[in-house]
Formats: sequence, structure tokens, C-alpha cells
Amino acid sequence: MLDIVILDDDINICNKIEDILNEYSINNYLKFNIEIFYSGVKFLECLKKGRTYDILFLDIEIDDLTGVDIGNYIRKELKNEIIKIVYISSHTNYAMSLFKVRPIDFLIKPIDKREFIKVIDILLNLINNQYEYFEFNLGFSKNKIFLKDIVYFTTIKESKKIFLKTTKEEFIFYGKIKDIYNFLEKYRFIQPFNSYIVNYDYVKTIEKDKVILFNQEEIPLSRHKAKEVKLRELKFIKEI
Repeated sequence: MLDIVILDDDINICNKIEDILNEYSINNYLKFNIEIFYSGVKFLECLKKGRTYDILFLDIEIDDLTGVDIGNYIRKELKNEIIKIVYISSHTNYAMSLFKVRPIDFLIKPIDKREFIKVIDILLNLINNQYEYFEFNLGFSKNKIFLKDIVYFTTIKESKKIFLKTTKEEFIFYGKIKDIYNFLEKYRFIQPFNSYIVNYDYVKTIEKDKVILFNQEEIPLSRHKAKEVKLRELKFIKEI
């Protein structure tokens, strides 16, 4: 089940989006939990209490808060890069202000049903990939970590061990970075350095000689990996 939020102070827009989502869920045998908010302040109150969501359809022009304010709060204050944000507006002059929020798409009012369904397809594809998992041996037991929770892998010098950093905890296990990347290459991961594999969803910026994560950690970027990393970045951008 996916938790979806519609945040817009226009009741008619909220009702139309909800109707499309309900129809889509029925036609595709899916289950959506849909919540509607007409106030940005009330929505932020829920987030501050720890409520989490998978998808947010967010109006840019709300009476009490702007959609940009809300997006910035999610990304900067909560440091949440997992929730998928789709902006909705009757105006198109917001591109630069939305860039740092990293939305999945931008829908123009009035909502076009066919375009909206295309966006849902993209969202579900991204989310399904997130819930794939990586499996590794830890002692005599097997561990499974959702790909969406992995930040990066790196080799431990002078050993055959791998250090795995996730959003919640860290692990050390025996493995080969090459084998791990062979498995993860089809997902949203990059290899900026021979000894590192990084989840692109936690990358803030890619610079000439390093990759900076949202937690401000810096991962080295080698010259012979730079082109490949940039090509993968373009691929990921086109996917959304």
C-alpha cells in the first residue's frame, strides 16, 4: 500500500486527483491510502509528528504556505529524499525555484488525466525499484537491506571486507565491490571511485573531483570514472 498526499486549497482539484488515483488503483489492482490537506501548515504539523508518505501532489500557490516552502522543509529540515514530490500549478514560471526541491514532475492545471497517469506510472516504477533489496552474509545469517535505505558501500583497506552505510545503521561484511556493483548497476547507483558505490538518491552535487552527499560527506570522484558517472546522472534525470 502506498501513502499518498494531495495538498491543494482547491477542493475541485483535490477531488479530481483523488478520483483519478482511485480509478488507477482499481484498474491496476493496487491499494492507495490517500489523504487530502487544504492547508500547508496542517500538513507540516503531521510531518513534524513523524508521519511519512510515499508521494506528495503539491500545489505551489497555497493560501498559508507556498509549495516551495513545504518542499524545502521536506528536503532541508527533514532531510527526506524518499518522498516523491509532484508539483501542480496553473503557472509555469517556477522552474528555478523548484530545482533544489528535486520534484519528480510538474503538472499544469487544469489536470490532464492522460498526463497524470503517465506521472503515476513513473512514480510507481521509481518506488518499486526502491523496495528491491540487497542481500549479504553477516556471520552465519543473511541480511536484507532495501535499496532505498542504502547510502553507500566502500571497501575497507587491506582487508576483504565491505563497509555499508545505510540511513539507520552501518554494517561490515565480507564481499567484493565489483560483485556488488554488478548487481546494483541496473538501479540508481553510481561508482565514482573503484572502492565506492553510492546511491544517487543521496547525492547533493557532483563536482570535478568529488561527490557530495546530503549529509555533507564527500566521496572521491576519479578522473576515469567522471564520464561514466555523468552519463548515469543524465540517464537518471531522463527516467523521471
